[in-house]
Amino acid sequence: MRVVVRTDAGPLIGGGHAMRCLTLADAMALNGAEVVFACAVMPDAIANRITGSGHRLVRIPASPELQRKGADWHLPPLGTEAQLEDAKATEALVGTADWLIVDHYLLDARWHSQARSFAAKLLVVDDLGNRPYHCDLLLDQGFGRSASDYEQLVLQDARVLTGSAYTLLRPEFARERQRALARRQETTRVHRLMVSMGTTDPGGMTSEIVETALTTTPDCRIDVVLGPQALSLGRLRHLASGDARVTIHVDSHEMALLMRDADLAIGAAGTTSWERCCLGLPAIALVLAENQRPGALALQEAGAGVVVEDTAPVGSLLKGLLSDPERLSVMSAAAFAIVDGRGTERVVAAMTERQLPLTTDIALRPASMDDAEVLWLWRNDPVTRRQSRNPDAIAWKDHIRWLGPILADPRRVLLIAEQNGTGVGMVRFDPLEPGGHEVSISVASEHRGSGIGKAILKAGCAQIRTTAINAFVQAGNKPSRRMFESLEFKPLRSAEMGFLRYVLKVNDAGAAWRSQD
Repeated sequence: MRVVVRTDAGPLIGGGHAMRCLTLADAMALNGAEVVFACAVMPDAIANRITGSGHRLVRIPASPELQRKGADWHLPPLGTEAQLEDAKATEALVGTADWLIVDHYLLDARWHSQARSFAAKLLVVDDLGNRPYHCDLLLDQGFGRSASDYEQLVLQDARVLTGSAYTLLRPEFARERQRALARRQETTRVHRLMVSMGTTDPGGMTSEIVETALTTTPDCRIDVVLGPQALSLGRLRHLASGDARVTIHVDSHEMALLMRDADLAIGAAGTTSWERCCLGLPAIALVLAENQRPGALALQEAGAGVVVEDTAPVGSLLKGLLSDPERLSVMSAAAFAIVDGRGTERVVAAMTERQLPLTTDIALRPASMDDAEVLWLWRNDPVTRRQSRNPDAIAWKDHIRWLGPILADPRRVLLIAEQNGTGVGMVRFDPLEPGGHEVSISVASEHRGSGIGKAILKAGCAQIRTTAINAFVQAGNKPSRRMFESLEFKPLRSAEMGFLRYVLKVNDAGAAWRSQD
């Protein structure tokens, strides 16, 4: 397979586009693909990363429009002539492609259509949803995004991958996730702070943040990550030479290790937000570009971080977080549940058409303490929390304190749903007074929309012996309401704090369900 990547990077555009494309390119190369990057604007540091990974990089002529100042989200795409010239220049230098990956805010359907002359299939990577796209596959890894955001913008037969289940992360983040989980569960205070404002260090703010942190956190070690052209580099090296607490990491290839070992981060609200989430690292995130704002605010709403617009409040926020370890634990729990580190392999599976066939065949088994972590992550999933009567993230120690008695109580039933030996969700039955049980279910984020939720609910109801099964469903959650109604749960008229009560009344629920099969 021959893959061509069309992307750019620079002080105004940032390096996130190129780096996430490099992550995907590396994964495609492991699957036997030859990858060529076509770039009009690319700093040497990132270009060296690309070629150092074994990919070829060709530089196409940069049109005057492409070199305009402020080439960012708020400007319209290039004009028609400029886009066509860019696409033709790409073809002239790279030849044909089985897959063409395009990650560029200034290119739209006009460029994509022209590129059909040399590319069999197109993948567009985007996070704006603000222009038409002519592609076979569209990826928006933004937290909280849905396919409906692109419904009117893509071709009718295009496949759309959205949400943090498809976050493009390098494999080292998935490798360090388990160690990070163990470390967060044991950490009680902040010993190590990480500062990372991106390779370009806009405005030289990194040195200002580090100076604030040195004053605010006298007992913390501070790891500072930045690029070789960062404006703050000289000042930071001077600080580090006189203060052993500060360690400078220039163009680091050890981000996963640094994030794993940090207890709190101050960083840009860009692509590194998802790296921090994968490793459960609480963060103060600075919005450095307008396109970062929606994702940053969604993370803050989920409780995984704190968002600021500039450096002024950083000192006071640091003081508050250092004195509130409980809040840091909850932030970490919320972050872990957002990104699992497997997004790249899911995108590669979509490109190579190696997805497992959809099936609703599942097996249930009793949960044990060995399932504590996966149950914790499913419970803290943002979608699950929004649909729960208690929407707060649950800290690890509180989860363990809750889970032990649940497993020990013979009146309660907690089952893990598996598909081909892999956990895909859970179903729980809690006794009610004066009788009956309340059912709760959750589905792993990557399996939502596949029909597995209904299969889990049906299988669980077939195993419980009770007089009635009750469910409390958010009034506005129409898919969940339809699921319960399809399994003959009857809604009651009364609502409780925005939740409707559904009841399945039977003398022997298990026998009733088996009789239908």
